[in-house]
Amino acid sequence: GLARMYTPGSAGGGDEFGTARLKLSTSLSAALVFYYDHGGLDNNGLFPTVNFVLSANYAATPRLDLSFATTTGLYSTGNYSTAGAPNSFQGSYILSDTSFGAKYLWLPKLATETIYNPRIYYFVDQGYNDTQGRVEQTVSQQFLFLWKPTTSLVAEYRFDTRNYYTANDLNSVGNYALFGFDHTLNPRSTLTARAGVEQRFNQNPTPTQGGSNIYIGPFAQMNFNYAAGKNTILALQARYGTTASGLSNYNQGQQLLLGINASHQFTRRIAANVFLNYQNNYYNQPDSTVDGIEVAPSFSDNVYNAGINASFKVNRVISLLAGYTFSTLLSGNTVQQRNYTQNIAYLGAEFDF
Repeated sequence: GLARMYTPGSAGGGDEFGTARLKLSTSLSAALVFYYDHGGLDNNGLFPTVNFVLSANYAATPRLDLSFATTTGLYSTGNYSTAGAPNSFQGSYILSDTSFGAKYLWLPKLATETIYNPRIYYFVDQGYNDTQGRVEQTVSQQFLFLWKPTTSLVAEYRFDTRNYYTANDLNSVGNYALFGFDHTLNPRSTLTARAGVEQRFNQNPTPTQGGSNIYIGPFAQMNFNYAAGKNTILALQARYGTTASGLSNYNQGQQLLLGINASHQFTRRIAANVFLNYQNNYYNQPDSTVDGIEVAPSFSDNVYNAGINASFKVNRVISLLAGYTFSTLLSGNTVQQRNYTQNIAYLGAEFDF
């Protein structure tokens, strides 16, 4: 198990601006994280963290809306709420998640939305990058019917590719047929849901079957954001579908991901949030028995992640930060996936400009 305490010294800032037709929002934060008990870690336990967020929405015409959003960062800790992201310490890595969207209103109750979503994973450690470094790209075509003033029924098709820089035998192509809805509870609260079928053409990394193999299984996702008053926000997410495995001999994992985050502004100066994330990852590689030996046996692992963060705003520029996070991974195959338990506590400061 791992027990680590670190201190981030961070600086950040953000802004929202625009016109009646163009809305822009951006933020940039940077931190230098130091792990006190850094035995076995690179850089003597010192890791930079940078996160950049930019979103834009442009009403090109009364019928056409264009959108752009990106979250790009350099990280050194696990990400438990993003499907396919590392869920354990794997050195520094770059994760860039970007989307380009175009929504067109054809009729008063009928609209279409096309979204292109590239995701880039790059690991500074060459060993991790050889097995997990990749580019994922998704094109989504949605058809929306305004059933009620606050509810749209949605039919959606997605085309998805996973292409590795080095581990090319793990490449795959996916197709999704989904149905669901988008619902607005109030101006600050939304619920979206999709469910349907996922199909993938996989490259086969095992020696018993050439060419590609086909996966067909269920896919579902839900996102719920609820503003319980101006000072309290609750967010829920759930997803079931495949993700890149990051493990040799396995095309993919079938992942159940659940997450909850609650934040509250207690006073003008004091705020806090609590979170809980859970993953169940199942790995099942067909036709992997070679000379009576199971090269890639089926197994699953469970990942738990929970914590609390708090901030105290000293003045307009400086905020004091504190938090604690507990994470653990329990695997049914410790040869492929090492069990771990991690405790992280931190104290730090943020400077907003």
